[in-house]
Amino acid sequence: MRKCESITYVDQSILCLPKLETLDLGECSSLKTLGSNICSQYLRVLHLAESGLKELPPSFSFTNQLSYISVTINYGLVDLPENVARFIVLCKSINKKDDNFSILQKAFPCPVFRSLKGLVFQSISLRATEIPDNISLLSSLQYLGFLNCTAIKSLPESINYLTRLTFLEVWKCKKLQCIPALPPSIQYLHVRRCQSLQRVLCSVMKPVKRPIRVFVLSDCLKLDDHSYDAILNDALSGLNLHS
Repeated sequence: MRKCESITYVDQSILCLPKLETLDLGECSSLKTLGSNICSQYLRVLHLAESGLKELPPSFSFTNQLSYISVTINYGLVDLPENVARFIVLCKSINKKDDNFSILQKAFPCPVFRSLKGLVFQSISLRATEIPDNISLLSSLQYLGFLNCTAIKSLPESINYLTRLTFLEVWKCKKLQCIPALPPSIQYLHVRRCQSLQRVLCSVMKPVKRPIRVFVLSDCLKLDDHSYDAILNDALSGLNLHS
């Protein structure tokens, strides 16, 4: 159903298909509502990004928590049901006048985000100044991704306070110049095709037991020597702790 521009609602018979696992309503720009307040108990993946649907009905309920939901950055984020999904992908707003900073600042303190395990910013012309410091409130976050965010030049320093964050992925952020100090919990750092990246500031940490780290930096041709050395030393410290 993706890119079906004429659809304005989803019929209940579709939402309640007994074996429905994935529903893709992305880029259905005329979509205004879902035709039912319930859905299949097997539904695990729901794509709503860049659709006309600004929020889920307050009475909308999921029999089981979704594994994944993609939504557009909009003011309806604050009304997402608690525990709606373990993983949320935020995509660009259809309304260019929307204030990303204000929307995210109001959304991050909400229960749905504070219990979130994974968060991705995808294909958004998002600047670092548009990501509020209160992203540090996402205390359950284990995965954070910035994918094809072409305007961002640096990541918010407050991600250093995400004490459960284990995986940071940055892909095709062509203007990104710096990655700040990361929390000691980080196990995987995957950075690809960030041609402007110059600095990666590894965190200063006490020697604690932790899994061996995996750092992947591909096509980051401007990365300075100090960052290379810092990454190598930080990775080797993990090896020493497990030797």
